Amino acid sequence: MDYKDVFKAFQGGKKFLITSHIYLDGDAIASELVVAKILRLMGKEPLIVNEHSVPRFLQFLPKSEDLKTYSEGIDYEFDTAVVLDIGAWKRMGLVSNIIDRNKHHIINIDHHRSNDRVGDCVLIEANASSTGEILYHLLKENSFEIDKETAFLLYAAILTDTGRFTYDNTTATTLRIAADLLDTGIDAQKIANEVYRSITDAQLELQSRALSRLGITDDRKIAWITLYWKDFEETGEGPDDTQEFAEFPRSIAGVVVGMYIRELADGRVKVSMRSNGGIDLNEFAMRYGGGGHKSAAGITFSKMDIQTVTKFVVQEISKELEGNTKRREPSA
Repeated sequence: MDYKDVFKAFQGGKKFLITSHIYLDGDAIASELVVAKILRLMGKEPLIVNEHSVPRFLQFLPKSEDLKTYSEGIDYEFDTAVVLDIGAWKRMGLVSNIIDRNKHHIINIDHHRSNDRVGDCVLIEANASSTGEILYHLLKENSFEIDKETAFLLYAAILTDTGRFTYDNTTATTLRIAADLLDTGIDAQKIANEVYRSITDAQLELQSRALSRLGITDDRKIAWITLYWKDFEETGEGPDDTQEFAEFPRSIAGVVVGMYIRELADGRVKVSMRSNGGIDLNEFAMRYGGGGHKSAAGITFSKMDIQTVTKFVVQEISKELEGNTKRREPSA
């Protein structure tokens, strides 16, 4: 499918359900808001529903209050589902329960290589930095005006999914798009301040606790920090507002893979991984039911405690790094 096909699919529906992955990030939310705006301008009726609510640090995005959290028993009426930024169908979480592949028309827009391509209209651009970048091209190819609010959302999507333009998914095209969006007069400083410079006292306490539990392997290639559910209960801060914590261990000199490991309310353990190269984290995560990108991915474990998960993941990543090193060594 191409950009024109997506717009034709938009034109064919009337009532739209827009959704994205569990544990929402900036790209997911901003992309949902952009698509909802497009559909409203086309005279359609969009409704955004996700399993999880909007994290505090992303609530500054215009109209983010329109996002609904999934509730069982509610009759969501729609004829078309727009699935955004979801690398695998299961990453949609509970919202997948209300999308009937035989009844609803499904539009799937994403930039993950792992996408399982479910849908009637599928647009996957694996070389794009973000779903926001794809939507930029979608709007341009269909001669759709990118006003200041839309540019603000697209810039937020791209900024957050490229780690402030530092991840290896940042391309020359990405930067040219960012420049074009800046030319609309958006307040890029506001986006950076809200996302990266709005730490609460509770987050500072969590950072302190996490860093006090810093672990690092003897070869200093893998580092990790840990938070228990009691930490969130005692500080009153939710796990969704600590997404950037994975950057701390990765920033240590010599570290190849940094991890942020935390307990969730239901006892599951979520592992967020970031790499500086030397390993494909998406490929690694997919073996255990997770996914993401080459340099940033996550896994959620449901039948192991946090100590067991930590030991297991550190051990498996160590094996992976060792194997990759041996494969790169020249033969005698």
